[in-house]
Amino acid sequence: MLNKLLLAALGFLGMIGVAPAAEPQLRPDHPTEYVVQRGDTLWDIAGRFLTYPWQWPEIWRANPEVKNPHLIYPGDRLVLSYVDGRPVVTVIPGEVHLGGRRFKRSPSVREQPNVEPIRVIPLEAISPFLERPRVLSAQEARDAPYVVSSQDQTLIAGPGNRIYARGLGEVQPGQRLVIVRTGVTYHAYEPNLRLPDVGEVLGHEALYVGDALVTRAGDPATLLVTGGVREILVGDRLLPEEKQQFPEFIPHPPSNEIEGRVIALVDGVSQAGQYQIVVVDHGSETGLEPGNVLTVYEAGARVLDPIATTRGQQQIERIEFQRADQSGAEQVVENFVNDIIANKRALDRALGQDRIQREVEVRLPDEPTGTAMVFRVFPRVSYAIVLDIERPVRLHDALRSPSVD
Repeated sequence: MLNKLLLAALGFLGMIGVAPAAEPQLRPDHPTEYVVQRGDTLWDIAGRFLTYPWQWPEIWRANPEVKNPHLIYPGDRLVLSYVDGRPVVTVIPGEVHLGGRRFKRSPSVREQPNVEPIRVIPLEAISPFLERPRVLSAQEARDAPYVVSSQDQTLIAGPGNRIYARGLGEVQPGQRLVIVRTGVTYHAYEPNLRLPDVGEVLGHEALYVGDALVTRAGDPATLLVTGGVREILVGDRLLPEEKQQFPEFIPHPPSNEIEGRVIALVDGVSQAGQYQIVVVDHGSETGLEPGNVLTVYEAGARVLDPIATTRGQQQIERIEFQRADQSGAEQVVENFVNDIIANKRALDRALGQDRIQREVEVRLPDEPTGTAMVFRVFPRVSYAIVLDIERPVRLHDALRSPSVD
């Protein structure tokens, strides 16, 4: 199963028919060739050659004489050259070390026993999220079948226990179901609201609890708990069993402009580093798909601008001086206004409110700090893995379509 995922993940090397977003930009210190090492990921290798690793498909040239040319193995030599002025990278098969002996990998036979091709990203970092958890809409969470009791009528149950559930409808004996529990509620980012978790609800995390087998239909239906990682509680929901998906991870920019935010950090951490998972407030409804690459921006801080405050006071003082210079009825009116302003300012100072009322708040620009790749998509949210990062990713950091500066 894992090999299928590896093959799918590595298949992006030979993708065709995708229009290049921009001219590939080589790093100033790029190598002219590189020998693939064990533990390398394709993303890391692409970063050795390119300023923007997601442009790798633009420079990859598959060798038509090599069986399964999209796979790269430890020991292979990647060579950079130019064709019609454009950079291209080709692979020269390397040697395989087995049983203390060295074998030259021939073009006609690429696969070797106990030798795996390199991966696009560390799959062990995302494999737990390819099947679990899920994200449910508010209606799905509300309408899902639920556990109403156990055979012993205890509050909790585990593997080997019988449980009873309602709302299953036309369920059949032998059908397998997944037991979940509502976890984190994902809210839309609201820039004008300082309080967390007040925006529109985008979905509910469905935490995996266990597995169950229907033994008798009805309302309530009878199920046998066949496995689990948590105690099963009354009120836990039941969902159809979902086979693990193996999407083709083709790192590429989204098809449309994305302006999103990190709305949650997985596993209860306060900040995310390389190869950790974040939740994005965009999903399939806005065009995101597995493999989309997004640039991470550190959210600009809000600061007080004392200079703007001082300038504002000086401007008022200059206006007062000019107005006081006038004569006649107009001068009387202006002097009256000036007196009101002066009295109000004196009162503010006495109450300690002058600074508060006159401070100007400025939001600093967002700064790019790294790259993340979407790997699992739901209608309104997505999971993304942090790939390159200069500073830790924090809640409400921005995520945008990448650009070539």
